[in-house]
Amino acid sequence: MKTSAAILNKNPRFADFSAAEMEDFLSYFTKESYIAGELILREGDKGDKFSIIADGEVGISKDVNEQTSLFLNNLKAGDFFGEMAILTGYPRSANAKALTAVAILSITGERLDVMKKAHPAIFGKFVWIMAKTVSERMYKLEERLSGILNASLSENFL
Repeated sequence: MKTSAAILNKNPRFADFSAAEMEDFLSYFTKESYIAGELILREGDKGDKFSIIADGEVGISKDVNEQTSLFLNNLKAGDFFGEMAILTGYPRSANAKALTAVAILSITGERLDVMKKAHPAIFGKFVWIMAKTVSERMYKLEERLSGILNASLSENFL
């Protein structure tokens, strides 16, 4: 597995981080491992951490009902999840499941507060990355919903 810094340096979202900032940034994270098929986060649980994928693939899904889940996204090394819950403190809005063996870097809300006080510039860059990501995901979701509504309306009026 590549180093965490090497993985994030390839992600254009982290391009504004210097090598020293990246080292400081990553010092707030802990490493976690999951086996293929293992649930990492459950929809509805407390949103207490943010995770960056260091290695492997994670599937994001939303429960429709007790028997059905809707697959939303496939995330790979350098991608991240949990940004909405860590910023708002709201319960998890989706499930995250290891599709392969997965290594992730996670930060809790408490560690994020420590980073904010100790390294406000790094924290600011990080929050900007999360804000852009949430905006992009919302835009894609709106496009998907629009397509679903258009298809639904077309079927109902034909």
